[in-house]
Amino acid sequence: MFEIIDEHYWTEAGEIDLIAEITPATPFRREFGGDVFIECKNWATRLAMEKASAFTMKLEQRRVRLGFILSAQGFKKAAEEVIRGQAPSPEKALIVSSDRRSAGDTAASRADRTLLEGPYSRDEISPTSIK
Repeated sequence: MFEIIDEHYWTEAGEIDLIAEITPATPFRREFGGDVFIECKNWATRLAMEKASAFTMKLEQRRVRLGFILSAQGFKKAAEEVIRGQAPSPEKALIVSSDRRSAGDTAASRADRTLLEGPYSRDEISPTSIK
């Protein structure tokens, strides 16, 4: 479903940890495009709102429609609000978040299952339906 095509890629807004490509030509790829940005934060603290906002800016500047943000210690409430605030708008990128607490059943693996099983609408794979 996803193939890593670049690591530590620099943009005007900062570094992207991983860039993946959605490989099969599916309705999902048509809606979200080919590239996916992935941020990995293995920090001792929860991810702050500023870092979530910076990630959304990276997605917007590069016109990427899907991003995954992984934080080992989880997310501060304001960061979660920034991430969830992206989902309702088709003009904004969809961001899926995951942390160590959900490592056994991560949002990313649930997203993969949802995407592989279909359907492919934004409403049905929003962060609130994946978590």
